[in-house]
Amino acid sequence: MVDSQDRVIRTEELTLYAIILAFIGLASAFLVFGISQLKILEVWMPYIYISIGVVYIAIAVVLITSLRRSGISSPVSYRSYSEGPPVKHKVGTAFNRIGTVIVGAVATIVYHLRHDKKVRFGAFLVLAFVAGSFITSIVSSNFNLNLNFNFSLPTIQLPSFGNQSAVSGAFLKLESKKIPTAIIDFSVSKSGESYTLSFSLADKDSAKVNASGNATFKAIDQSNKILYEESFEIFESDFSEHIYKKSIDASKVKKSTSSSGVANMNFVPSVGSQLSSNTSMQVPVLSDVELTSMYEAEYSSSAKSVDKSFASYAFKVTLVKMGFYKKVESGTTKTYYRVDLKVENTFAVAEEFKISTARLTAGGSNYSPDALSTLKTETLKGKQTNEGYLLFKDVPLNIGGTVKVRAGTATKKGLTTDEVEYNFEVSL
Repeated sequence: MVDSQDRVIRTEELTLYAIILAFIGLASAFLVFGISQLKILEVWMPYIYISIGVVYIAIAVVLITSLRRSGISSPVSYRSYSEGPPVKHKVGTAFNRIGTVIVGAVATIVYHLRHDKKVRFGAFLVLAFVAGSFITSIVSSNFNLNLNFNFSLPTIQLPSFGNQSAVSGAFLKLESKKIPTAIIDFSVSKSGESYTLSFSLADKDSAKVNASGNATFKAIDQSNKILYEESFEIFESDFSEHIYKKSIDASKVKKSTSSSGVANMNFVPSVGSQLSSNTSMQVPVLSDVELTSMYEAEYSSSAKSVDKSFASYAFKVTLVKMGFYKKVESGTTKTYYRVDLKVENTFAVAEEFKISTARLTAGGSNYSPDALSTLKTETLKGKQTNEGYLLFKDVPLNIGGTVKVRAGTATKKGLTTDEVEYNFEVSL
């Protein structure tokens, strides 16, 4: 037989355990809630909830077993037993009073649970309802389960505050989470100094769903050049009414030769396969000055370096390099074949160098210089050097083999007037 004093002292110890457990539980709840708000461990939150629940169930079983072993068979009250004179302490007194209430309540509840079937049955129903609601809330909020059922309770009119219902939707509607299988309603629009991209996710039944995962957005121009690329993480809570939106600084998107572009969105959900979608978008356009600079750089890197010289009579002509070249004309880009030359008058007196007689021979066809060529027929002073280029239009982009270039001619003065040609042959 367990002594009553031992029984009460045992109850006091268990009360302390219960109070400590309550505070630990409260602290754990705040920590878990804080982590969920920071979105650091969103995928692992269900497992964290379940682990904490299992731990507390185990501790509760140990406490209940300890209460039964203490011999409580009827309601008891808190009594303080100690040897020697009582110690007066305000904190201790307050604790004793709190302990009296807690132990009395716990002992009464335990007594009725053990001896009253109606109370025991009612407590079981309440516990089952609370546990079921809690599990339902976790599953509907955190798990991505591919279940093919929907279960809705009748609509209940409840007071609301703004857009939030007074009671969590988890208690009113149980809806299975679906795995996203497609990106829908993808669009990119520009307003002011920013772009706004938006899209939704749909499951295999074409129902809109929310999902966490990693996304990559690309802006591509008509030449398949990537103008902008960004990867970012998306959480379920980032969706508003099943729509995800993100702003992009327009200044970070590179300019293109055309305003027409393509937006590409790739999304890898935390559960499911990679999804992709494309849509048209307007991209920034280069100015004529910017285009000219870009085309010049492209020509310099792609042109064939020749660096051959031919000297006769008064001039030394050097063919520097040659290749296809794009040029902007009144907002339109045209492609020419360009030949860079350097013409030097080696005489001390002025002589004329004729560009009008220049020719490009490729593939059996002859091409004359275009009016947009920077080199013109000109009289060069003694020791003067001119540098520039000749442009030939309508030259096939697939030319190859040997190309002949007549850079120009000069009239040789003397007893007879002969035309001196400055010719080059280049193997492409």
